[in-house]
Amino acid sequence: FRETHKTGGVAIYVEETLKRSAFNVPIRQYRQELVCEIALVKVMLDNTCIYIMGTYRSPSSNLDKSLDILSKTIEINKLENSNLLIMGDINVDILKPDRRSAKLQETLASHNIQRLELPPTRVTSNTISSIDWICTNLRSEELTVTVYNSGLSDHTAQVCTIKTEQVIENFTSTYRTFRQKTSLN
Repeated sequence: FRETHKTGGVAIYVEETLKRSAFNVPIRQYRQELVCEIALVKVMLDNTCIYIMGTYRSPSSNLDKSLDILSKTIEINKLENSNLLIMGDINVDILKPDRRSAKLQETLASHNIQRLELPPTRVTSNTISSIDWICTNLRSEELTVTVYNSGLSDHTAQVCTIKTEQVIENFTSTYRTFRQKTSLN
C-alpha cells in the first residue's frame, strides 16, 4: 500500500477458492512509491508454484531506477528459476520501439523473461499506446491473454489465464471375493 500518496498503487486480489493456496511475499523494502511499486504473491497449485507480481511505474519516474528495483526484487526472491507472471502499468509503450523499450526488454531478457505483445491498452482522443504489460518466463502455450475495455479506467483490462495441469488422483479399488461354502453332508 502507499504511504504518501492517497490514490493509485498496486493490489493483487485472490479468488476465494485460492485463498488457502496464495501467500503474500513481503517485499516492502524493495519497492519505492511512484518509481516502482510492486506487490507479489506466491500461489501453490498442486505441485506447481507460480509467483504473480503486480507493478506500477509512474510515467515521470526514472526508468533505470525502476528497472533496478524490479531486478533486485527478482534476484533477491530467486524468481528467475520460478514460474513468474508480471502484470501492471509500466508506462513504456511497446507500440513505439525506442531506447526506453529496448532497455526494458534487455532487463527482462537478463532474467529470462519476455514481455508479451499486447494491443493498445490505453486509448484517448489524442493517443494510442500499449503501456501496460504482461511478462513471463512461462511458455506461451501455457497462457491465454484477453484484453477488453472494462469502462473502469482510461486503460483496458488485461486478463491472463495460466493453464495448469489438473492432477487426477489415481483411484484404487480393492475387492474381495467371497465364495459360497457348500456342505458335503
